[in-house]
Amino acid sequence: SNGGLAARLVLFSKGDWQRLWEAALRDGATNVAHTAARSARAAAATDLLSPVDAAAAAKDARTKRALKLAVEGSPSAALSAMEGLGSAPPTEETYELLQSLHPADPGGDHPVPDNLKREGDIHAAQVNISRDDVLKAVTSAPKRKSEDGFGWKVEFIVHLMSDSNALDALSNILQYMCRGSLPELTAAAFRSARLVALLKPDPGGVRPIGIPLVWRRVAGRIFNARCKDALMTVFIGLEGRVVQFALGRPSGPQSMSIAIQELLAANPTWVLISLDVKNAFNSLSRLAMAKGVMTSPMKYSFGFFHMCYHTPAQLIYHAASKVYKLMSRSGATQGTADGMQHFSLGQHPLLVEAATPYDDVHILSDADDSNIIGPPDQVTAAVRDVNRLFAENGLILKKADILLGADLTTMENDPTGTAADTLRADIESIIGEGKVTVADSGVIAGAGSAHADGIRIVGTPVGSEEFAAAFVEGQVDKHSQRLTNITLLGTVCPQVGLLLLYYCCIRRMNYLMQVVPFSVAPTAYSRARQEIITAWRKMLDINDDDMAGHGVKERIALPYYLGGQNIPDFQTAGNAAAAGCWAAVACDLKYTVKGLRDLGDPGTWEPRWGHIRRVFDWLIAAGPHVTAVLPDLEATYIDATPRLQGKLLHALYQTDYEKFIANTAEHPSDYRDVAESRCAQARSCNHEGALAWHLVFCYAKHLMLSPTQVKTVVRFETGMKQPGLAHGHRPNLNHMAADANATVVGHKALNMASTGRGGYYTTHNAIVRVLMTIMVACGLNASTNCRALIGALEDTDTDTVGDLHVVGLNNCNNGLLIDVSLTHPISAKGKAKHRAAHESGHAALQVTKRKARRYGDLPAQAGMEFCAFVLETYGWLTQDATDLLKRLAKHHAENIDIMRLSARDSTNALAGRRYR
Repeated sequence: SNGGLAARLVLFSKGDWQRLWEAALRDGATNVAHTAARSARAAAATDLLSPVDAAAAAKDARTKRALKLAVEGSPSAALSAMEGLGSAPPTEETYELLQSLHPADPGGDHPVPDNLKREGDIHAAQVNISRDDVLKAVTSAPKRKSEDGFGWKVEFIVHLMSDSNALDALSNILQYMCRGSLPELTAAAFRSARLVALLKPDPGGVRPIGIPLVWRRVAGRIFNARCKDALMTVFIGLEGRVVQFALGRPSGPQSMSIAIQELLAANPTWVLISLDVKNAFNSLSRLAMAKGVMTSPMKYSFGFFHMCYHTPAQLIYHAASKVYKLMSRSGATQGTADGMQHFSLGQHPLLVEAATPYDDVHILSDADDSNIIGPPDQVTAAVRDVNRLFAENGLILKKADILLGADLTTMENDPTGTAADTLRADIESIIGEGKVTVADSGVIAGAGSAHADGIRIVGTPVGSEEFAAAFVEGQVDKHSQRLTNITLLGTVCPQVGLLLLYYCCIRRMNYLMQVVPFSVAPTAYSRARQEIITAWRKMLDINDDDMAGHGVKERIALPYYLGGQNIPDFQTAGNAAAAGCWAAVACDLKYTVKGLRDLGDPGTWEPRWGHIRRVFDWLIAAGPHVTAVLPDLEATYIDATPRLQGKLLHALYQTDYEKFIANTAEHPSDYRDVAESRCAQARSCNHEGALAWHLVFCYAKHLMLSPTQVKTVVRFETGMKQPGLAHGHRPNLNHMAADANATVVGHKALNMASTGRGGYYTTHNAIVRVLMTIMVACGLNASTNCRALIGALEDTDTDTVGDLHVVGLNNCNNGLLIDVSLTHPISAKGKAKHRAAHESGHAALQVTKRKARRYGDLPAQAGMEFCAFVLETYGWLTQDATDLLKRLAKHHAENIDIMRLSARDSTNALAGRRYR
């Protein structure tokens, strides 16, 4: 029905790349013109408004866009939209700025010599691309990203994977590409890219991002997968004195930050010089990258590199209703799967060459951020060599930050400031006057030190405790503004607000606590958590009286899988994060960085700042659950235990959960029935899928809950009172509005049809509808017509049994029969059902046993499998129900969607729907 699309498909099938490219440019120009016209009309309308109304209109537009991005599953992009970040305006000024960021290559437009190409072609000819390679690359590629110059996205080629001939054809095309044997006209199209300009935090700065053809993205991912193991060793030079942390290293930024701290702590007379390179990715000589490829174990990727970079590539930028063409002549394309790898392969040998003459110099890098550590005289000489080698290969040093070791600080051992002034003068003579800053504090200054200086390395503080604490304070201030935006969004859609609160605030604070433990900045971290709770309360209309309820604050701090709200106590989360990160990183650093070979050896090493010892002391005192998973760190504090952070968190949360249950059961001010009902309600939420709806990004509208539903459900989950909840029409519910017990029996009002607020029958049918939707999406034949399938049961007069009949999920001739049940851990009178207060999911398990006795062997006699899909009001799912969802997810991944729906996605989908 789309004539333009049909015409382009014809051109594509004929291989008429030139006309296809021209058509794409025309369409792009038309789209930009339409967008510019809409923007102009919107601007004209805004000009008629008062400044206050105009600001409100702009905020409303940002809110709508953020909601759209969040629903599409892009939380970070949604937050960026709320904060006004994103792309630079499509103007000629932006185009001119982009043009200035794409310089000429020092080696000319064809920098790769013929002899290097001939040698590379020999290795490239050995590359073979299989169907499995293509499948893995496509399934792992990020989805919902911008389209390329031809309008393609990864999602568009997913459907090709189901066709065997199309998959073979695509594999062959990618093999030609990876060997570098495509015809030049075709190769020119494949190495071209659509250019976008992203705003930098610095005013007036932009970052050029190239969006290459989707086929090149897939090829880049294939090589990345093949090079994964080699990357662990290829970027370790001079026996560990030169290390690139951006590729192949666990927790790269955190690892490099800790390594720098440890080197300076162990060598207080050393200095650190952090170098910043101007426009590094777009300036590095492509000859340097080619040599890096050919001197690495990844020689076989030379053909792909040569296709992408042996000659200038065309970049297309749409601005001011025009189409601009730029030429990329040097550097690697930012935004591609291969860009970081090729840049690092070109830069790393230069750093190795610069460090070779100086025995104590270490150069630790994260992408283009290089940090040189060592004795002052050797570091100065190494910086001079780095500057020379960089300049020969197109890179220009923009500035340098210097951190003096503890024994070189001007405030103690050098009162005249000679060391700092001399070092500053030496470095300025190399990179230019006014481009150097000096911090006067060493990293081993302990608590109470007079020093408060340091520098920032890849988003982490390196310096004294005071500097780290001040850094955290600054980050919390930034989070305050971010929380304001999230709260604004959450008042419109609480479900999206809660998602952003978790993904964009709590997770970011956890990252910070990995490198700056809680004990360093307890006041700042406590303020951050309190602000997060305040934002959470505003989105859900929760007041002080609600928070004062018994056990509410404790439950909020528990994770979702234990029935909490996943806003952890930051001392708990922070100590687990610091210990887990330290254990994993320190173990790797000990065998990677040459100057840290004795890291953790008894009698020769003190943990950085003393922080880690304090962290582990706190963890050891936290209880038996925690000590059971702690490695034996008494002597070394280093262990290779995988996923230690997660195991510690699980143990700490379990300890807190058990304390909460014990405190609730023994609360003296409550009657026994109320206490047990609260315990039963809390235990019913103690299931991985019970509260998982909080983390469901709403890819479909039917998963969205209304603001009223979200607020009501969260109150039920935390045991708060329900103001405004309608009285039940049954006598034993009429007391709900005034009775404190309404907190734990309020779910009965929502699940009774007579209340008009959903009702048991409606809730039951909603669960059936959700299962039906999932099964249809999995390509199964599902029906709710279950009459006379297995005959009448002994305790019923009708032939109507079961709720769903599914064919195609198992090997049984007559399919699978499902009986859905919703039960309650608390009776209508407010008392916990038998053992519900002492055993999680007991009410659901009892229903499952009753269903099994009722059906007996009738399904098997009819050639069918039977499943009792039972869940409790607060979300507990039986093992049978969870196993069914996992089977559906596996069937979906293997037979329907190459994008792999996970078992947790299916569980979350059901959890997000069940309250409707």
